[in-house]
Amino acid sequence: MFWWAAVRDDVCTNLDSGALSLSRRRLAQSETERFRRIAILTDVRLLDLLTRVVA
Repeated sequence: MFWWAAVRDDVCTNLDSGALSLSRRRLAQSETERFRRIAILTDVRLLDLLTRVVA
């Protein structure tokens, strides 16, 4: 149960900061189809992918 609370907190924090919206807009405007498809993922999945890229 604790794990889901951490995921919820991360998503909410990033939604409040506008970080996911900004990332989603940049991905949607990409010339690469792969990145444009990533832009339509759920917030949780997008956050997961962005976290893995940074880590």
